[in-house]
Amino acid sequence: MSFLECPLCGRSVRLSSWYPSEYEVEFIEKTFRGLGRGKGFEVASVNNIEDTETLEMIGNRCIEIIEKLIEDEVWSREEVLEAFTVDEED
Repeated sequence: MSFLECPLCGRSVRLSSWYPSEYEVEFIEKTFRGLGRGKGFEVASVNNIEDTETLEMIGNRCIEIIEKLIEDEVWSREEVLEAFTVDEED
């Protein structure tokens, strides 16, 4: 059984069940509460993250990941620049 360790958060996920395109690109904070000893947890609240410091940490880590993909020759610098080029009309 093979696992992928997320380069963003370090969480391990079974490679055979990893489909990142199924997830929305959102920055969400969930709060959980206990249901009592041995009864598990439930989601108490779901909120969009608006904390600039947290979002900046995520962005900085994404830049490091992109730099690693360029270093490992998965993408060229030109491909990355083209992907991030914003048209005047947008």
